[in-house]
Amino acid sequence: MKNKERWRITEREVRKYKEKRKKLVRKIPGAKKTISQNKIKNDSCNSEHCLGAQSLSRIKRRINEIDDILNQSPVIEPEEIPTDRVGFGTKVTLYFPEEDKEVTYRFGIRDPEPTNNVISPNGPLAAIKGKKPGDEVGGAIIREIGR
Repeated sequence: MKNKERWRITEREVRKYKEKRKKLVRKIPGAKKTISQNKIKNDSCNSEHCLGAQSLSRIKRRINEIDDILNQSPVIEPEEIPTDRVGFGTKVTLYFPEEDKEVTYRFGIRDPEPTNNVISPNGPLAAIKGKKPGDEVGGAIIREIGR
């Protein structure tokens, strides 16, 4: 892993990564077929051949990243996640007084999923790490921390 900090993952994330890996592996034959169907005799790269090769490269790179995560990340149980401060695996409810709105996020997952309110500890909302209920961060107030 490029980041020296060891990512911890829950069993739920292990299952998620394994499913992502299976989907990627199923894409390999299609990418290889695109490459072979569009290869020309003098081994120069036509656009379809190059796109297939790039696709295969991206697929393999992502599979390697997932393998690294699964092989190097300790698995923790949700009960082991402390809830006194924002940290890995916590659910954080933020109150935005200017909008009179609350939003709940899951913090500390390796791959952020902004559409599902999952944020990375390296992302723009990382400033909430280590904060406790009542603390203010970027105009938002931390209301609640849970698992």
